Amino acid sequence: MAISFRSTIFLLFLVVSIVPLLTFSFITFNITNDKIEFLLEQDLLAKAEQSTSLYAEHQNSLLSSGLEFSKNQLVLDAIENRNYDDVQQVLSTIQQVEEADIVLLTDQTGAVLVRANSNASGDTSSISGFVQGTMQRGTPAVSTEIIPVQELIKEGSEFYVAAQIRRIPSVFQRDIPETHLQDAIATVSVVPIRKNNAVIGSIVIADILNQDSTIPDKLKQSTNLEFSIFQDDVRVATTLATKNNNRFIGTLLPNVVYEKAVVDASPFFGRVLGTNAWQRAAYLPLKNHRGHAIGAFEVSIPEQDFLNSDFFLSNQDISRTMLFFLAIIAVITLTISLLISFAIARPLNAIIASSREAAKGNLTQGVQISTFKEFEQLAKHFNIMIRTIRDRYKKK
Repeated sequence: MAISFRSTIFLLFLVVSIVPLLTFSFITFNITNDKIEFLLEQDLLAKAEQSTSLYAEHQNSLLSSGLEFSKNQLVLDAIENRNYDDVQQVLSTIQQVEEADIVLLTDQTGAVLVRANSNASGDTSSISGFVQGTMQRGTPAVSTEIIPVQELIKEGSEFYVAAQIRRIPSVFQRDIPETHLQDAIATVSVVPIRKNNAVIGSIVIADILNQDSTIPDKLKQSTNLEFSIFQDDVRVATTLATKNNNRFIGTLLPNVVYEKAVVDASPFFGRVLGTNAWQRAAYLPLKNHRGHAIGAFEVSIPEQDFLNSDFFLSNQDISRTMLFFLAIIAVITLTISLLISFAIARPLNAIIASSREAAKGNLTQGVQISTFKEFEQLAKHFNIMIRTIRDRYKKK
């Protein structure tokens, strides 16, 4: 069955106008959603950078204390005269002021002279070569370092216990056996002590991050987002709390995040499965003094909170408003296409009806069309044809 000309015109108009409009709507909607994702990524990465800046302030605080106490006469006497009776009290003072975990004094070779936490001495500090390297350069430095388990044992059993974090299996994690961390990740400052322009020792101050929520809580207060610190792939400090008000310690980075943030030492943003729900998160590598990634910062927002945020809803409102206006345009276009199809089909139907009458022998009627010029010409010539046929019949 042949389709009518009017239907053909109508469908053609739909294809020419409505389909591109719908395509444009679909593309616009996706572009808007992509824009929302991009803005969120930029916002979270900016908050992550802000967090690292606040973390750097904490590091610099440790460095400032080291610089201040490196000029203390008791410290100088302890190194030169091996008089350690009073200097341990000085180290304990630094520990209290900075709420640090480890404070120790070394000689120019890196051998430990005094510890604030214990009487163990004479050994060489084994904080990733950071202490010795800083003294060789002769300039104060601060970094995030891994403190080996043997160093923790020398400081005291509580530090060794704090580092014992069990890796909790989770979805999308690396395929590794369930183990416990042995070492600890810490903010470490080293200040060389000088006399007559020669380095004669150093003050080392370290703040262990494992199971210490002080820094994450401060960062959350400033950003209003969730914050976590990872040692390698293990969450060792976080603001994320369980229903029992404990912290989600020991959960692992998803493998895709680990490969990007830790292995490649590059920022990562994406939708990841968090401790108990999907979340949008940004990750920045946490590097030691050699520039090697030893962990990561995480700044995250639960996906449901993001979907209910003013940021998302305002952008969604823009999308809905745009789609509403596009829907109105589509209705208007559809109405116009119907009117045009009727306007084109009406004169054609008139000519068809007159042709049927002529075929039956009725040559007395003509066609009156006053719409489009082309149809007027068609009607005129049709009427002439009918009149010519009628005149010939009369002559017969």
